[in-house]
Parts: sequence; C-alpha cells; structure tokens
Amino acid sequence: LGPNGVIVCSIPNFLYWPVLRGIVVNRDWVHTEWGVLDRTHRWFFTPKSMRRMMHSTGYKVVQMEGMKKYKSRAFGLINFMLMKKLEDYRYMQFALVCKMDQ
Repeated sequence: LGPNGVIVCSIPNFLYWPVLRGIVVNRDWVHTEWGVLDRTHRWFFTPKSMRRMMHSTGYKVVQMEGMKKYKSRAFGLINFMLMKKLEDYRYMQFALVCKMDQ
C-alpha cells in the first residue's frame, strides 16, 4: 500500500439486531449461507472491534458508514427514545475507509 493509499472494506456487524434477536430467542447460533452468520466468516466484529482491529494493525479508520439498515418502526422508536444508543444495531454491515496511522 502506497503512502497515500487507503483500504476500503465491508465488514458484517455482529450487533445487527435481527441476528442478536435470533440468537437470544432461539438460544442457538446457526451459520447461514449468506449474511452476518455466513458459514465462511471466521471472525465476528462489532463496530467498536472493527476500529480496534484496524488500529492494532497500524491503520486508522477515516470513514465508517453503516449499510443495509434494519427498517422497523418499533425499533426506530425505541432507538429514538434511547437517544440513538442502539444505532450500531441497525446495520447489517459497515463500510470502512482506512489509511496508515502515521
């Protein structure tokens, strides 16, 4: 990677509400053919651990954006009432732009 180069990646979000709800309700972890619990995924990340992983490898996250937003009015209302404390739970994955931490 050159001095001005960036890494662009898309990382599944383990905190995605439908995934967590399924684990809590079913009390089971089932790998799927696609999505957050895709059977090819060997590591699982939250937005906080995504940043930590990049930092631990010498990169800093310069931009991070949620993708594939969970659209539930009930969830949106609860999130609003909690002053958006559950915002990280709304996105199936996050896109990150990272560059060398200098």
